[in-house]
Formats: sequence, structure tokens, C-alpha cells
Amino acid sequence: MNEFKSKYSTFKRNEEGSIAIVFALTLTIVVGIAGGAIDFGRAFAERQHLQASVDAAAVAGARAMALQVGDAQSTATEIFKSNYATRGGGPVPTVQVQGQQVSVNASISVPAYLMQVMGIETLTVAAAASAQPTYETIVTEPEPGGDVCILLLDPYTSEAFWASGNHKVDAPSCEVHVKSQVSSAAKINMGKPLDVKRVCIEGAANQIGNDSGVVGPIEESCTTANDPFRNTVPVPSLASCKSKPKKLNKSTEYLTPGTYCGQWKFKGSVGQIQLAPGLYVFNNATWVTNADIRGSGVTIFYNDKNSEIVLNGQGSIAVSAPDSGTYEGIVMYENPAITQITSMKINGGSDAVTKGLIYLPSRDMTWNGNSSLNADELTMVLNSLVLLGTTDWKVEPFESPGIQAPGSGGGTTEQVLQTVRINPN
Repeated sequence: MNEFKSKYSTFKRNEEGSIAIVFALTLTIVVGIAGGAIDFGRAFAERQHLQASVDAAAVAGARAMALQVGDAQSTATEIFKSNYATRGGGPVPTVQVQGQQVSVNASISVPAYLMQVMGIETLTVAAAASAQPTYETIVTEPEPGGDVCILLLDPYTSEAFWASGNHKVDAPSCEVHVKSQVSSAAKINMGKPLDVKRVCIEGAANQIGNDSGVVGPIEESCTTANDPFRNTVPVPSLASCKSKPKKLNKSTEYLTPGTYCGQWKFKGSVGQIQLAPGLYVFNNATWVTNADIRGSGVTIFYNDKNSEIVLNGQGSIAVSAPDSGTYEGIVMYENPAITQITSMKINGGSDAVTKGLIYLPSRDMTWNGNSSLNADELTMVLNSLVLLGTTDWKVEPFESPGIQAPGSGGGTTEQVLQTVRINPN
């Protein structure tokens, strides 16, 4: 009995050692769990850095491939290293290129410090990304041409543009376009400068310049501008003919808008014809005068091939187009239904100061003698043009309405890089 009590007492004393063992085992588990949270947090942060690095590498490789500015694999590798360099080196990524797609993979072992009590030395983290470029279609427009001040439409006539004598043209911002396709489409033989931005001839010039004249740039076999006003100009309705005075001999004759018919011949005593603003319709009508014609906000419409204004002697014209309304920008034009080509002459010392569009596509216009033209805004569309004598012109292009020369070359279509996107995992 005493022996049993002795052994029982010994067992009771050893109970403290058992508790110590259980505590040690429990402590290992607790430290492992807590350490795991810390080590896993470090591994998660490392994976985020790794993912950012492979994302940047994939985008850079795809961009280099799209822009052809380097090898996709080497570019992706270098970008990965530069992004991961802050961590003191790092893994070597695997880069693959398949078609337009660049894929980057990388992994790294992260030391596990507190989880080592559970026998876990490292945690492996990995990241992957793929990227590919997207493109958009860009249509490039041709370079814009210059402003065309004079457009001559006859496609087959010889010497559709003929400038001879001591005629001078001061129009450095203007282009002259000749649509004649023949080998003698233009004849330029001037004793004074032809100072234009460009003469564009669909055919060829049979004579250019002389010893004393200076000829501006001339292009043969050139693409000329098309007529943008054909079938677009407004055609007014005809009204009753205005009554013609018995005598047109006042020093200043005042005329008003309306429809004019027949021949109006102004006496030599008429020094000026003053036009009120509005539309003047010529229906088989002519005005013959050596007076000065003046008016602003004026549009003159020729309804047929016989209608015209004949300026003789020292007569001049200073007329500007309306700034608004149906006939905005149009100073003189004709019915587009006219098909017969007719001649139109300006003789003597007539001076012209005009502003606007002169649209007379059926007229062969000739400027003779000592006539001149001074226009700071002008567009002229004629069948042909002849400049003779000592006529002097000073012309600037009219922007509205105006004619733009065709651009240099046609538009092209090309694929350009729009962006580089990361593909979803």
C-alpha cells in the first residue's frame, strides 16, 4: 500500500512536464500560423511587384514589335530587369512572341523566415502577362494646293492661255490652271514679269518667255483643278425688260437692279454709271460705254451668249460682289446652259477693279491695249484668256467662293498603332 502511494505521488509530480510539452507543441503551431501570415504577406507584395514588372515588359515588347523599333524579346527582357532592379536583381523572364502577341512569364522564391519552424524554407510566387498592339486605319489627305485665281476650261484649244507683249502680272499667291491638253496649250512671251505662284497646264506650252520677261514656275502635264461652280450657280428668273431711256447722256447715269434687254449705248458725255446694289440680269442685252462703272453689292448675270458689257476707250469697272444672300461672292456670271463659245473683249485703256467670282465658262476673253486689272479678291473661270499689249494685272485670290488646286498626289491609307493592351488572364 505504501509503495502504491509513493508511485502515485511521483506521477503527480511529473504532470508539470506534460503540460510543458503540450505548451511547446502549441507554441510551434501558433508561431507557424502567425509567421505564415507575415511570410505570405511578404510573398504577396513580391508577387504584385513581379506582376507589374511582367506587365510593363509585355507592353514594351509589343510596342517595339508594332513600331519596329527593336526586337520584342530583348526589349521585354530589358524593361523587366529595369523594373525589377529596385529589388536588387531578380529572376530572368521567359519571353515568347506568337504572331502579334508578346507573352512574359517570371517566378521567384521568397524566403520564409517565421514559417521555417514548420519546415517551410521558401514560398514560390509567379506572374504572367501577354500584350498585343491594336491598330487604327488612317487615311492621309494629299497636301493642299494653292489658290487658283484663273481657271481656263477649254480642253482642246491651242493657246488657251496667251500672254504676250509688255503685259505684267503681279499675282504671287495665285495659280493659273489651263485644262487644254494639246501640245500648244499655252503661249507665254512677255516683256514683263509673269509673277504667279504656278501655271499648271494639262498639255504643254509651245513658247515660254523671252530675253526680257521673267516667267514664274510652269508645270506641263499637270493635274488641274475642276470647275466647282458647274451646275451649282443660281439661275434667276427673267422679269419684264426695264424701260430704256431715250438718251443715255447724263454725266452720271444711275441704274437699278432688274432685267435689261437690247443694246444700251451710253454717250461719250457719260462719265460714270452708278449701279445700286442688287442683281442685274442681261437678257440678250449689251452695254457699250467708255464710262466708269461703279457699284458695291452688285451681281451681273448674262442669260445668253449675246449679253455682255463692252468697255471702250478709257472706261473702267469697279464692282464688288454682295457679302451675303443668294449671290454672295458672285460679281459676274452666266447661264450654265450656254454651250456656244463666244468672244469677249476689253479694249483701250479700260481699268478694272473687281472683287468676287467672275464665272464665264463659255467666253474667250481678250484684254487689249493699255487695260489693267486690280483685284485684291478675285476668281476667274473662262474658256480661254488672251493678254495683249501693255496690260497690267495685280490680283490676289478670292477665298470664298474660290478654287483650291488639287493636292500633291492622292491620299494614302495606312495602319498606325493605336494602343497596346494587356490581354485578360
